[in-house]
Amino acid sequence: RAQCASALGIAASFSGGLWGFIHDGSHTKKLHAARAAEGGVQAALLAQSGINGPSAVFEPRWGGFLQTLAAETQQPQALTADLG
Repeated sequence: RAQCASALGIAASFSGGLWGFIHDGSHTKKLHAARAAEGGVQAALLAQSGINGPSAVFEPRWGGFLQTLAAETQQPQALTADLG
């Protein structure tokens, strides 16, 4: 039962970065950054293998990154600032 409850809690946390860990000190907070890094590596490997993703994910349209996460405060120039 404890393992099943932990598995459900971890899966829920992975699905959206939930902050449920804050109530009981569970380990998932540390895993959030790891999952983000894992996603980046996996995305690069998939693209290298020929899988395509949306071409305008940062454009100001419905479903885009900035429009979804920062509709009122988005700063698109910050995405490429100091890239060199």
